Parts: sequence; structure tokens; C-alpha cells
Amino acid sequence: MFNDREHELERLRTECRAMAGFDIYEALEILAVSAYIFDKNHEELDSVIRKCEWYMPMVRTPAYRNQAFLIELTRHLHNHAAAGYSLQQHIDVFQKRIADQQFQTQLKERFAEAGRDDHGRFFQGLRNFIQHYALPPVVSELRSKESPGLPPIDPVLVLLLESHQLLQWPQWKPQARGFIES
Repeated sequence: MFNDREHELERLRTECRAMAGFDIYEALEILAVSAYIFDKNHEELDSVIRKCEWYMPMVRTPAYRNQAFLIELTRHLHNHAAAGYSLQQHIDVFQKRIADQQFQTQLKERFAEAGRDDHGRFFQGLRNFIQHYALPPVVSELRSKESPGLPPIDPVLVLLLESHQLLQWPQWKPQARGFIES
């Protein structure tokens, strides 16, 4: 009985694959999962950064915990950058499966517009930096606001990528390098 169900399921899969537009459906499914992974990685990275900035664990915990925190932050940054690259690759696969020339043209125009963004170019380069060169140079900075005649406002810890270390990598595209320098 189990084998009969397996054969029927395989027959239905084969029938579905033969339907017009199934390859587009399949590409959309992959794209949707890829977008979900990218979004979730972004949420997790943002959560780790906010936790650090709000609760300042680097100020309130022993040094060995700070190192563990930075490693965890690096893991999240790596996962987010890798998920962004995967999403980009899945978008490319999706584009190739669409036969409609007008749709292809509109999609390429939108992606070209998004690709001109300095943040996008930097993010693409950061993924390559992390994957092929070094861990991201994360530093923290303790900031507080001061006004004449008033006590300092509670300090805030801010996480930054150290631009000097990033710029040591010779593989940055000009637009991303310019973004880092600014």
C-alpha cells in the first residue's frame, strides 16, 4: 500500500512539473523562502545589535563575555550577508525563468535601480569581505549627550564597523569604497 501511494505521488509530481508555468511557480517558491530567510536573519542581527546598544553588555559584563558577544554578533552579520547573497542568486534564477520580455525588462530596470544604491553596493562587498577575507571589524563606542548646565544623559553603546580595517581589503568596488570612506 505504501509503494502504491509513493508511485501515485511521483506520478502527480511528474504531472505538475509538466504543467505550463510550473518552473515559474517553483522559482517563486524558492524566492519566497530565500526572502523569508533574509528577513529573519536581518531581524536576528538587528535584535543582537539593539540588545547590545540598549543593555550595554560590553560595559556591564566581564571581558570573556564581551568576546563571546562579538563572536555571536559576527555570526549574525555573516548569516545576514550570506542570506542576502543567496537572495540575490535566487532572484537571478527567477529572472532567467521568465520568458515574458516586457516583464524581464521591467525587473532588470528595478534591480539596476536598487543596485546603484551605495548601501546595497557596500552590503554586497561586505558579504565578500566576510566570506573571503576576514571577520568584520566590529568596534563599540560609548556615547553620551551633554548639554551646558545639565548632567550627562545616560550613556549609549553604539556598534560600528571600523572603516580603516575595512579599507585595507583591496577588493572593494569603487562605489562601496566611496561609501566606506564617507
